[in-house]
Amino acid sequence: MKNFFRNISEHFYSLELSDFDRETLHQAKRCLLDYTGCAVFSAAGRLTPKIIDLIESLGGTGGRASIWGSKNKTSPALAAFANSLRTSNIEMDDYFPAGTAHPGVYVISAALAAAEENNSGPASLLRGIIFGYDVVSRLGAMAAFKARELGLHGPGLVGGFGAAASAGLVAGLSVDQLCNVFGITGALLPLCPFISFIEGSDAKDFYGGWGVYLAMLAVESAKRGITGPSHILDGVKSLSGIFCGKDDTDFGKPYLIDSAAFKRFSACQSVHPAVSAILELRRQSPIMTEDIASLTISTYPYAYSLHQGAGENLNPSSARLSLSYTAAFALTEGHLMPQAFFMENLTNEKYLSLRKKIHVEKNEAYGDGPWGTRGAVVEIYLKNGSHLKHELTQWERPDDEELVWKFNSLSQAGLDKKRRDDLAALVFDFERRTVNEYLEYLRNLDTGD
Repeated sequence: MKNFFRNISEHFYSLELSDFDRETLHQAKRCLLDYTGCAVFSAAGRLTPKIIDLIESLGGTGGRASIWGSKNKTSPALAAFANSLRTSNIEMDDYFPAGTAHPGVYVISAALAAAEENNSGPASLLRGIIFGYDVVSRLGAMAAFKARELGLHGPGLVGGFGAAASAGLVAGLSVDQLCNVFGITGALLPLCPFISFIEGSDAKDFYGGWGVYLAMLAVESAKRGITGPSHILDGVKSLSGIFCGKDDTDFGKPYLIDSAAFKRFSACQSVHPAVSAILELRRQSPIMTEDIASLTISTYPYAYSLHQGAGENLNPSSARLSLSYTAAFALTEGHLMPQAFFMENLTNEKYLSLRKKIHVEKNEAYGDGPWGTRGAVVEIYLKNGSHLKHELTQWERPDDEELVWKFNSLSQAGLDKKRRDDLAALVFDFERRTVNEYLEYLRNLDTGD
């Protein structure tokens, strides 16, 4: 009987771009635009400089793939590693709501590096992106329970599989080679304990790229005839104990990229319900922070545990788990963009004083585990005795206009208005353009040099 990776590889291998419906293709472009904004902000701001310097030192120059914002070329594996790692740093990349996966940074970074190396066209790239999202979203759902139980960072654990799918398809590998790529990637999967995020150590940034590097290594290995275990998910002493959730093989009904969701805030998903509720209260009634007596957030158990783990002394990573800090900043400024996590804001008394008035409690009614309700109740008590309350358990998917706004807000760090407008138009017309046209924008950013 065919295994999961052979079934899904054969399905996508047989498809042309014209086989996808208009909605799926448009969603792939939306995902690419969302990725691009995050990539531009991260590269233009020279984020994670120590790790990027380390990666560049490993490969030198003279390769065929680009690290965003750099004039030098390196190997596709190192370029995809660096781009994925740095883009994921701001925690504003897309996610798959039904599992523990953030497809975009892994899938698109790998696909672009493979496309640059192989001089691939836009149709190949879009096919690879849709394939990668399907693979990583399915595996994210299959691993969700065990990743939560073991205290792992799910996206870092499963992201390499999406990178393997997209890069392998873009590179033109055969079905047999793709199966070997998946087997090698699975054999090398990173463990990614969540503690790195909770403590805010630099090691957490590796989670955004290490799986991509391993996937690119697997692609190159399969090209050279190196094999991987074909039953990596279902064989004896395989990964079946982690990827133990059920999956169907009814591919394309619909394609899972259609379900990709987009973050409005530069933080862990765990704080999104509370921050969204706060901004809704702020929209309904102007709130002066000096008039607040206290604020209570009642949130789902997993979000509460991450908040407790982050503690009081925050850094740019751990603060993205802190309900009290993210609430204080959002209530004061009306947004939660990446600048909220610059050190000068983390130590700003304006937010620290408000943070002391915020009480966070666990709401058991939402349920624990990966399929519990991601919700929060926010109650604001004002000094004049009035009381504001709002509960949020789901939020609407941003439309194209909102995604373009997010893209512009992020990419203004490295592109002027004309280039932002031109790049957004290029992405939405991607199949009629060239991959190199797109890449030129990411290669030639304003990085302040």
